[in-house]
Amino acid sequence: MGIPTEIRISKYKKSRFHTIWVNEELLAVVCYKKGALAIKQALLNALNAEVKYQPYCIPVHLI
Repeated sequence: MGIPTEIRISKYKKSRFHTIWVNEELLAVVCYKKGALAIKQALLNALNAEVKYQPYCIPVHLI
């Protein structure tokens, strides 16, 4: 099955920047959420959709 991969998106407070994290390692910083979601989807597609479900991640601004 391989190593479990967690891909999550968080948002910097009071800014438009979003970060994409893969297994607690920063992958990218983008200006818009739509771009962050596109990167996440591309990564999931590259993993051959092996992930059956996505654990719910609480946005940083709600913590």
